[in-house]
Amino acid sequence: MEHMEWFLNSVCSRHMTLDDSLFSNITKINGGKVIFRDNSKGKIIGVDNIRGKLSPLIKKAFLVNSLKHNFLRISQLCNKGYKIIC
Repeated sequence: MEHMEWFLNSVCSRHMTLDDSLFSNITKINGGKVIFRDNSKGKIIGVDNIRGKLSPLIKKAFLVNSLKHNFLRISQLCNKGYKIIC
């Protein structure tokens, strides 16, 4: 899959991506659905931790079909001690 940027989000339920190549050992699940801003839905099809070459570990990210962007949930980052500066 081509490189996709990550967007910080305060509304999404978890970190999520459509790029299954980011996961090393994904657990396939039937985890329900997420609802997007336009009221369309995406299915949660997997969960795993992500470690990028230069980025820290992203824990329990969802693999969601129909996503157009990667999302990082701000509160999950803050709970791990990261500070978000705008």
